[in-house]
Amino acid sequence: MVNRRYAPACSFDDAVAQTKEFLNDADEIEILSASPAAAPNLTHPLIAALIAAGRLDVRPKLGWTDVARFTQHGIAAVNYGPGDPELAHTAGEFVERAELDECLRVLASFVG
Repeated sequence: MVNRRYAPACSFDDAVAQTKEFLNDADEIEILSASPAAAPNLTHPLIAALIAAGRLDVRPKLGWTDVARFTQHGIAAVNYGPGDPELAHTAGEFVERAELDECLRVLASFVG
C-alpha cells in the first residue's frame, strides 16, 4: 500500500502518472482515495488576518490534513497549532505550555 502526498504545484494527474511510473513493476495499482493538494491562500481575508494577528511564519505543512479537502470546496482553511510538526504522532510528541499560551494569545487576538 502506498500513500502518496504531493505539493500543489503537481496536478493530480501528474501525481498519479508519477506514482504509476514508480510502481511500474507492480502487478496491480488501484487508487482507493484521492484529494488534490491545497494551494496556499494567503490573500484570503481571514487567513491574512490570522497571520497578521500572530505575526506568523508561513511554512509548508508536513503530512496530510483536511485543509486540502476544505480548499477543494472553497472553504478557507489553515493548519495552526502548538508543537513541533516533525514530532507529531510519534512516541516523542509533546507540547510546551508556552506554545499553548501563544496559540491562545493568537487565536484570542484573531477572534476577539
